[in-house]
Amino acid sequence: MPLHLSFLSILFLLQLASIVHNAMCNAESLVARLTLCDTLFLLVARIPSSIKHRVGALKGPNSIPFFHTAACVAVAALLFVNFTHSLEAIFCSEGGSHDLVNLPMFSLVVMGVSVIYKVALLCMDRGRGCREGAPMLQGTLAIPMRLLFHLLAPLTSIGLYIYAYQGKSSLVRAARLDPYLTAVICLILAALLAPTCELPP
Repeated sequence: MPLHLSFLSILFLLQLASIVHNAMCNAESLVARLTLCDTLFLLVARIPSSIKHRVGALKGPNSIPFFHTAACVAVAALLFVNFTHSLEAIFCSEGGSHDLVNLPMFSLVVMGVSVIYKVALLCMDRGRGCREGAPMLQGTLAIPMRLLFHLLAPLTSIGLYIYAYQGKSSLVRAARLDPYLTAVICLILAALLAPTCELPP
């Protein structure tokens, strides 16, 4: 397994463990869950071409690779689930009851590592001309939009937690903002993801 794919696998597992641990500590955040989306996209879409050919791919000169399509479907499913959860939190009386200030430092470290790695990965993709593996939204978005897709959720989550640490009133407002921010980010990520998932006519 290539080094970058191994690191993405470890990063995905760390993010998943972080989300589960946060829920157990009642420090759950819907925005933090969204950090899984782009990591999952990169993990699935970057499966080496040799593996793609062994398990099969969509055929034809204008086809979208099988694993790239699978990545789009997986991320779309995660976005749908998180969007419905955010709407439930907004319109449910119990929404925003979690305690963001109890977030373990481990979660912030994982999100920070995720941001740094994905920026480096984008730079490497650009340097290679996006020819090796499945790059970040290959050929569909300008670099600023790619950065937005991969960094919006983790940076928003980090900012939300920093704001929550400012005091009790900030914590209450941050908890109330969490589902609204999640809904908006889901719509933005879906809009950015849609062009790369379109099958050619």
